[in-house]
Amino acid sequence: MQLIAARPTPADARHFADLAQIAGDNLFSELFGGRATHLLHGMFLRKNNEFSCRHCTFIRHDEHTAGLIHAHSGVTSQTHELRGFLLMLRLAGWQLPRFLLMLVMMRQLLGFVGQRLAPDDYYITFVALYPAFRGRGLSKSLLAHAEASALREGCKRLMLDVDADNKIAISAYHRVGFAQIDASPVMKHGDKTIQLLRLAKDLSPLAPAK
Repeated sequence: MQLIAARPTPADARHFADLAQIAGDNLFSELFGGRATHLLHGMFLRKNNEFSCRHCTFIRHDEHTAGLIHAHSGVTSQTHELRGFLLMLRLAGWQLPRFLLMLVMMRQLLGFVGQRLAPDDYYITFVALYPAFRGRGLSKSLLAHAEASALREGCKRLMLDVDADNKIAISAYHRVGFAQIDASPVMKHGDKTIQLLRLAKDLSPLAPAK
């Protein structure tokens, strides 16, 4: 098992797009239709946005890409929020009307995810493994990597959002010290009911004094 910083290459961009779709339960396809993969590729390969490769670390097992973690500080979020949104609009292309419609339909859920972070928060956008590599403890290694990165940047709290129905993931996060601090409004989308839980892990006792 090896943790490797993501590189702005087509191969890494392809894995990023595939794993982002897995982590988001195809949310990006809901938002961008057939442009979802193109958009995720483009944002990964560009600097100065929240989905850039700069915030991504892959985990490799027996020379195969097994999964990734994508995370960044609250400072990064505040700095790149507008730039990332404008880039998203540009890359949406002919699916822009669909994206704008979905923004309206899912505004409460997306607004919850997009809540402004404190500068010393460290937000885990997603953790994802390909199905063949699950059940091997790799997610725990990825979360430990995020925690170490957060402490290096002087952050005092790890945060993430998880689907309220994903009991396995919620239990796994609880086992490594996360606790629920908030919940999104319940949203109906087609025949699905969606709610996100925000979990956090306090790092302040571990953070070096400034």
